[in-house]
Amino acid sequence: MQPKARVIPIMSADDLDRACPPRDRPVDTGAARTPEEALAILNSLTIWGGRVRWASFRRVGSLLIGVTADGEEARYDVPKLVEFRHLQSRTLEYLGVALAPPKRGLYSVVAGTVGELMCRAAEDAVDAGSLEDDVQALLVRCWQAAGCPTITETSELYIAALKLRDYRRQPHAEEAPPCVLRYGVEALVHPQVFQAWVSCPAGAARHLTLVQIREALGLLGMRPYEFDLERDGQRQCITLWRGPAEVLRG
Repeated sequence: MQPKARVIPIMSADDLDRACPPRDRPVDTGAARTPEEALAILNSLTIWGGRVRWASFRRVGSLLIGVTADGEEARYDVPKLVEFRHLQSRTLEYLGVALAPPKRGLYSVVAGTVGELMCRAAEDAVDAGSLEDDVQALLVRCWQAAGCPTITETSELYIAALKLRDYRRQPHAEEAPPCVLRYGVEALVHPQVFQAWVSCPAGAARHLTLVQIREALGLLGMRPYEFDLERDGQRQCITLWRGPAEVLRG
C-alpha cells in the first residue's frame, strides 16, 4: 500500500526550496494557483543564475512589465515569450544579465515555462489602456525630456530637421532628441526618432512599432506633412506628423 500523498503549501521561494531543492525540482507551472505562487516558482528557476529576483509583474496590452527586488524594470512582448532569444535579449538589455542557454532542444520548453509563470504572476495586474493615451503620455514625456523645444521660425525648424537627420540612438542619454516639437499652434512629431527614443532605457524602455505609433498619432488628430525647408541655399526635406499643440498638454 502506497503512503498517502502529502500536500505542502508553497507561499514563498523559501517554502519551495525546503520542499524541493532546485536540483531535484520538476517545474510544474500548473502548481502555481496564485500570482504569488507563480512568482515564487519563477524566482526559484536556475535560469536566473541567482542574479535576478522578481518582485512583481503587470501587463499593459501585449506588454509584460517585470520589476525586480532591486527596483529595476524589464519589458517583454507577451506573444514572443515562447522564444528564448527574446527572453534572453530583453533580460540582457534591461537588467544587464546574460541568461545561460539551455540544453539543445529545450529552448522553447524553457522559454515557454518562464513565459507562462511570468504571465501567471501578472494575472491580477492587467491594464489594457488605450494606445493613443499611452503614446500621448510618451510624447509629453519626450518633449519635456528634450527641454520643451518650441520654435516659431522655419530657420529653427531647419536646424531641428538637421538634428533629426543625424540622430543616432543613445540608450543612456539623459536629454531626449528634438523629435517632439511645438511649432506655433501645432505639435510636430518625427515617428522614427521618437520610436528610437521610446525604446531606450533612458527614454521609456518601450518597444512600439512604427505602425502602432502612426496609428496612435492619427487617433490624436495628427497627420503626416512633408516640409521642404531652405537655409543659405541648402534644402532639407523632412516628413513630420503635425497636429494640435494640445497633444503636448497630456
